Amino acid sequence: MKKLVFIAVALALFPACSAARAQLPRQWTAFRYNPELNAVVARKSGMSVRWKFKANGGISSSPTLSGDSLFVASSGGSLYALNVRTGKLLWRFKARNDLMTAPIVTGQTVIVAEGNNYGTNFDPNNYLLLGTGSSRILGIDAVTGAQRWKFAVPASAMSTGAIVDGMYVHHDASGMLFAIDATTGKYRWREYLQSTATMSAANRFHGSDVVTAGDYPDDVIAFDGKNGRILWRKHFPNDSAAFDDCPLASDGTDIYGMYLAHPAGSRYKFVGFRTPGIEHAYALDGRTGRLLWDRTLVPGNVPINNAASIPLIYRGMLYVGSAISRTVFALDTRTGKIRWKLRADGKVKGGKVAVGGVVYFGDTAGTLWAVNAASGKVLGRKRIADSFNIGSPIIVGRTLIIGGKKGYVYALPLDSFSKKQR
Repeated sequence: MKKLVFIAVALALFPACSAARAQLPRQWTAFRYNPELNAVVARKSGMSVRWKFKANGGISSSPTLSGDSLFVASSGGSLYALNVRTGKLLWRFKARNDLMTAPIVTGQTVIVAEGNNYGTNFDPNNYLLLGTGSSRILGIDAVTGAQRWKFAVPASAMSTGAIVDGMYVHHDASGMLFAIDATTGKYRWREYLQSTATMSAANRFHGSDVVTAGDYPDDVIAFDGKNGRILWRKHFPNDSAAFDDCPLASDGTDIYGMYLAHPAGSRYKFVGFRTPGIEHAYALDGRTGRLLWDRTLVPGNVPINNAASIPLIYRGMLYVGSAISRTVFALDTRTGKIRWKLRADGKVKGGKVAVGGVVYFGDTAGTLWAVNAASGKVLGRKRIADSFNIGSPIIVGRTLIIGGKKGYVYALPLDSFSKKQR
């Protein structure tokens, strides 16, 4: 009888545990998880944990998830699989070059791409080519960490691709658009876009339609991810910059991003490293590429690396930080009107996440922020002895996970920021 009682209690307990764990996603098929670039998952799981893990090299990408496995890429060239609940290392894969892409998970394969921003071949306003050493797209077994396949590309593969129709679609730093089979790594098709992508990402925004962007020419390009057919191109002045650095957000209808415009009277003929620039945010019609609005935000000097901020769409607002100013902006997606702006402790280049009416992000001074999404009121902040560049946060249940420049990955309960969550 005691044995039967034990079995009954066990059966009562395990389904509840399995249900909570089943809410963790198994697939992560695009940069920042969805078109809005709002990487919030498993809200109902209630997972609230705290841990820290040290990687070899700074974190310049977003973590991704498949079940209990958290995947983190480091600029030291390693891909890590960690237990998302404990931070315990499951396995490590070592690539030949830097890894700055967000790991994409489809089926039992984790896809990352390697490359760096050295060896620049740069003719201002005309041409940009990046990358030295190995530039490859890699398929890694999600369970064991063993390499399944590899695919070489002409130039740095720092940008993140997207899964479309069983293919990994990737825009590289030579301006080439490749589609390869996500399971086998076999070549499917290619298209020459000319525009060079560095840290931007291909974002699937409606059905199989994908949008990407690049520099020289400074174009935003929408294409059919099944075959590479160009749907539209929106050209911006070639004396601008940061299209190659800025992943594009979408509400499923329109496209949103930012760029750096050339200041009138600048002694430089282009916007580049250590030159003046003016940050702009803009919106494009997702069907035609027509410009809906273009908003001037703030002037400043362009940094050596990562000249853009990763945008976020949430509840009818566009949230953008800045690589040239310590300012975060919230804009109305319909009109481009600035609803609020916040002075941060450092530059805010990375992505943002929003849940329960609160926006979370990190800055280069090592501050993590919790801000009311509607008003911009600061609800809480945490100082960390690190710097948050473009290593962007995700939220799993009630836990924020983010990688820092010093190579640490932090898991922090949302409740540790503020008790004013709603």
